[in-house]
Amino acid sequence: MHQPKTPLKLATFVVASLSIILLQGCSREIDARQAHVERGLIYKKDASDPFNGTLTNVGVTDVGKRYAAQYGAWAGSCKVPVSDGQFDGIAVCQDANGKKIGEFTYSKGQIDGPMKMWASDTGNLMMSATIHGGEPDGVEERYNPKTGKIISRINYSAGKKVGEEKLWDITGDTLLTDLVWENGRKTGVSRSGAYEEHYVAGIYDGTWKTCNLSDAVTGEKRRAYFSKAQLYPAMAQQLGGTYFYAAMVDDPADVICKEKVYKNGVEQAAMPAPASPNSEDACFEAKVAAFRKEHGDDAPIMNDVMQEWETGCKK
Repeated sequence: MHQPKTPLKLATFVVASLSIILLQGCSREIDARQAHVERGLIYKKDASDPFNGTLTNVGVTDVGKRYAAQYGAWAGSCKVPVSDGQFDGIAVCQDANGKKIGEFTYSKGQIDGPMKMWASDTGNLMMSATIHGGEPDGVEERYNPKTGKIISRINYSAGKKVGEEKLWDITGDTLLTDLVWENGRKTGVSRSGAYEEHYVAGIYDGTWKTCNLSDAVTGEKRRAYFSKAQLYPAMAQQLGGTYFYAAMVDDPADVICKEKVYKNGVEQAAMPAPASPNSEDACFEAKVAAFRKEHGDDAPIMNDVMQEWETGCKK
């Protein structure tokens, strides 16, 4: 004969049933098209409480934000854990073939923690960083998606550069910028565009260069260099790394660099070009050039001064 449930057994059965329902609710998964955002929180359509569970088919840039957007359009989608209507946990993004292309750590609706992105075509790591409070914190590394070579390594603390900063060209073969940051001041060399700059504790120190293509380079070779000079900056802006015109040429003679020398932040007077031992004219011209630099191009040079220079250059 069937015995009716006692009140205790009935209560236990009800609690167990509710627990199962709640667990199922917490682990439920819905498509992003079944949800909407209201006052900054995610709701399932027609629901009165913020969503808890997993949201699927979320756009890559909706999850990766500006970090993913800088790489352009992404073909793929993400699965994102949601708690009380906010992204919370590790979001995983995949391309159409199921290959992982992104992993982002969220806390209460904000990227907070480690994040990584991979190239869909090669599978190579493109970026690795840690974000806290909306700012980079720790080592940020970027890689060439085709070769997998590192092109940027910068150490941050609360969004500010500290310690090492290294930037390569987009191939990853040539180190261009090599700095150490301390208390907001940099020491080392920075090369970008036409410029090579040297610093000690944030102060100009060393030989600064401005380099441009020589007018002697013409024809197809010049067009090839111009094409590179357009491609490299665009790729560096998107992928990371940097570019330096003087490092793009096949022959160092194809660029002309103007130099300035600094010591403790003060520009030093240029030394006259050394004269050939048998060249009196070169010696004299160097003295004239030094005089013009100091006094101006229109300043008159007295005859006895020139005679003194000529005598000195004959020795």
